[in-house]
Amino acid sequence: YIGDNLSQMVLNAMGEPDSKATHHRTETLLVYTVLLPALIAMCSLRSLKGLTPLAVLGSALVFSAVLCVVFFSLPAFFSIPPAPVEAAAPASSLPIFFSMAVYCFEGIGLALPIENAMHTPQDFRQVWLGSMLGVTMLYIAFGSFGYLAYGDAVPSSITDTLPSASVVSSFVKAGVCGCLFLTFPMMMFPVFEIWEAKWPIRNLLRVKGMGL
Repeated sequence: YIGDNLSQMVLNAMGEPDSKATHHRTETLLVYTVLLPALIAMCSLRSLKGLTPLAVLGSALVFSAVLCVVFFSLPAFFSIPPAPVEAAAPASSLPIFFSMAVYCFEGIGLALPIENAMHTPQDFRQVWLGSMLGVTMLYIAFGSFGYLAYGDAVPSSITDTLPSASVVSSFVKAGVCGCLFLTFPMMMFPVFEIWEAKWPIRNLLRVKGMGL
């Protein structure tokens, strides 16, 4: 998502929105090459306190994108007649639903690291349940809003409903890309924590005089 959208924004800025697929792949590869060193550096942060500013900035970007999408979808939401919707989805769509639901809560792996980093771990259950409830209600409200606004014609990515090649569309897509990029180190934190517990690479380098 990040590579495709940022490369498309670069092509639009260059006045080549309809570039060939080969050129698009080249731009996407260039975006990956530029972002990879920064992503590796951010994933190297071994403290949740150091990752907090990245998570806050990423959340601010995605909330700004959500507000923009809601604002530009209001005419479709209040349109007369409303967009046709189905009362229930077919059973064949259940696998997609569950896979998307699991993706929405990919941060569940941070439960134990967050509890260990809290000043009052005994309050973790209330904080965690409140956060999960708030996030779930937000997902339900935003998803229902998009479906009621556009009906069965709603695209897989709600940002595709924005005016193409516009400043607002570019801002929203850049905000979502920024959110994904800045919150990725948070998702990788438990992975690296387990990795270092099993293979203490830092300790080995420190023993060999290669302080890290």
